[in-house]
Amino acid sequence: MSIQAPEGQLITSAREIRQMLVKLSETATPITIQPQDSENRLTTYLASIQSEQGIMCFDMPLPQQRHVLLKNRNLTLTTRLNGCLLTLSDVRLSPIEDVAAEAGFQAAIPSQVHFLQRRRSFRAPVRPQLDIFASLPFADELPVTGLLKDLSAEGCRIELSGDRQADFSQLSEPLPLTLNFPDSSRFNANLRIMRSHYDPVKQRTDLGCSFESLQTVQQQQLTRLVADLQRDYINHLRHGGHPSGTPAVFVPSEHRVMAGQAIKSSPPPAESVKPVPTPVDSMPIDIRRAHQSAISAIKGMIVALRSAKTLPLDQAEEAAQHLLQAWRQDRQGILLLSRLRDADTYLFQHSVSFALSLVDTLATQYGDQLKPALLEQLMLGGLFHELSRALLPGGIQQTDLEGEPEQRSIWMEQQLQLIETLSHGSRLSVEAIHLVRDSHERLDGSGLLQRGDAQLNRVSRLAATLYALERLSQCWYNCDWHYHPLRAFKMVAERTAEFHAPSVRLILKQQGKYPLGSAVQLNNQMLGLVMRQDEQRQPTHLRLVYNLKFNSLIPPKDLCLTDQPGLYIERPVNPLRFEIGASLLKMPLRDAR
Repeated sequence: MSIQAPEGQLITSAREIRQMLVKLSETATPITIQPQDSENRLTTYLASIQSEQGIMCFDMPLPQQRHVLLKNRNLTLTTRLNGCLLTLSDVRLSPIEDVAAEAGFQAAIPSQVHFLQRRRSFRAPVRPQLDIFASLPFADELPVTGLLKDLSAEGCRIELSGDRQADFSQLSEPLPLTLNFPDSSRFNANLRIMRSHYDPVKQRTDLGCSFESLQTVQQQQLTRLVADLQRDYINHLRHGGHPSGTPAVFVPSEHRVMAGQAIKSSPPPAESVKPVPTPVDSMPIDIRRAHQSAISAIKGMIVALRSAKTLPLDQAEEAAQHLLQAWRQDRQGILLLSRLRDADTYLFQHSVSFALSLVDTLATQYGDQLKPALLEQLMLGGLFHELSRALLPGGIQQTDLEGEPEQRSIWMEQQLQLIETLSHGSRLSVEAIHLVRDSHERLDGSGLLQRGDAQLNRVSRLAATLYALERLSQCWYNCDWHYHPLRAFKMVAERTAEFHAPSVRLILKQQGKYPLGSAVQLNNQMLGLVMRQDEQRQPTHLRLVYNLKFNSLIPPKDLCLTDQPGLYIERPVNPLRFEIGASLLKMPLRDAR
């Protein structure tokens, strides 16, 4: 039930409130904490919902020096859900006392939530992988094409490649906008640029725009488009994007059938942002063989370096090509396979995992800028990034992040020598060599070659962050390897002087709140491993491995989460606590249906 309240609607239905909170937890939406009688604010995330106990669990609020403001005070929590403002009033936070649980705070689930949606200013988001091209005129009336990111009845947000602030920030006259939809339809309107912001990490310019002098027909069309975007977004969140729930305007013409005939679409705009082209592979590849060929290539490089022989680059290039083919063929399958570790081949497995994760992140975030040849070079750089450590005595078995202190000077010499060898004795590109050079660096200059923030580019900062996350997410406990990405994210996030915070957020967005291979707890007291995700990085398939009621491991069983009404993930769990080893990911995913 819901009644009208001064701040929009006052939601009092326990079921509606729980659904909202679960969605906030799944989407890792930031929450602002406003202590009573204080101007200071803190930020946190909703980690999990424990419905039976009536408790919300939060990550450690930041900044930590303001935790004194949380004691014995009424707090107001505000956040946004699908563009709408949620307000939780008179909340009391207390530290989580369970020593086995992750550090954080907890509070009782509120009995009411204020829900405010300003209809005119509500911005419907454009879901990932839905390309709506926005064309704007520029100097000499040449069009500039970007991507629509959200839309409301009053304005929109457009994302452009590169730094275009100087081009648009000083404009005073309205510009004509053309939105090109997948079904070949268009929407034309005049808009005014209200703000522009350049993100140096993503190398994107965001334009905040307001529509000007809309006619009645245009207003009606906008209302329909905003409703379609909202319906499409909800369809992909709830049903994984089932075709029956996708509005017709977002279905490409070649995929629509009328009277038995396919309707051909017109070509996209000349400057449309295009994904990385995928080469046509003649035969499917076995992802396990591709993974093993990469491990063999790294071993071959180490043997050649140790004996001062010619580097077997042909083998390495072929292995990189096979990995890329496996990634294109079964992205999630090869990423899951790379989560495995064993004592004998740890360094090789880590190198393959790092290379795949780096290419996966870069291709997703900068797909329109990366050519297949560059992706192959980045894959090679990822495979080679740990070769200098392998040249140290016992380096292949080292599993720590920093390396042995007494070996740092030797490792530095080996790293410089490796870079020299790759620069003059190989076919590696400059980008690949820079990747090898900078993967072990830190923003504060405490890395292997002591290169600081000013000497690192955006890929280097991302690579150094990803390197630390890959290392720290693997834990050796009770004679077995465990994959614990949440631990790694928290450890890296705390080291703000060393690692690039925007890169941490980018990787978290890429992997999702529940990364592939991570351990989670369901509301039926079962623990499982995430085996597959949907386009929004939400888990769809799980492998059940542990029963909390009997406190025991069980024979693994795969299931499709979307086919199980009422079953949902409550929170991530620490796999070390339940001795859930990463070896449970080895078996092929069964048909869960």
